[in-house]
Amino acid sequence: MNKIKHFLNFILVIFILFIFCPYSKGDEYKVDNDHSFITFKIRHFNTGYVLGRFNIFSGDIVYNENKIENSAVNVKVAALSIDTGVAKRDFHLRTSEFLDVLKFPEISFNSDKIKAGKKNEYFIISGKLKIKDIEKDIPIKAKYLGKTIDPYGQTRIAFKGRTKFNRFDYNVNFDGKLKDNSPMIGDEIYTTIYIEAIKIEDNK
Repeated sequence: MNKIKHFLNFILVIFILFIFCPYSKGDEYKVDNDHSFITFKIRHFNTGYVLGRFNIFSGDIVYNENKIENSAVNVKVAALSIDTGVAKRDFHLRTSEFLDVLKFPEISFNSDKIKAGKKNEYFIISGKLKIKDIEKDIPIKAKYLGKTIDPYGQTRIAFKGRTKFNRFDYNVNFDGKLKDNSPMIGDEIYTTIYIEAIKIEDNK
């Protein structure tokens, strides 16, 4: 009888630990906007590229350096903050022919799964990118750049990520043509992201 009682107590302890002490997903970080960049480029006149960035965004990262699959990332971007360095062009990009920022003010990305790549030199962040009213799965190939303690005693981590997607998949449907009927701008958006993030407990 005592053995059964001890066994039941053991099961109860395990159950309590499981419910109230879940496994550690990782450390929580906030993206440091002053030292992070969301950039993009797109073909222009079938020759060169137009480059740009978004100036206003926020993000949360859960990072587990020992078990990358327990990590996660969520980012929100103000569509209005698109910046290519030319005011007239930026105004056009905010209209309904492109981002339609009055109707769809936010672009977002939320990760679903993260897995290590070959030899742990990089990892793949799979998740949902939402532009306008369209949400689709995309992969981001990312690299961990390092970790440090800054002069203010804050723990910082940094990453670089790259992805591409077809703008027509998100109803960014401007389709101007040149005289030879080739497109004025390309279909593919090439995005490079540079992120520095500060550990939340250090940023309180």
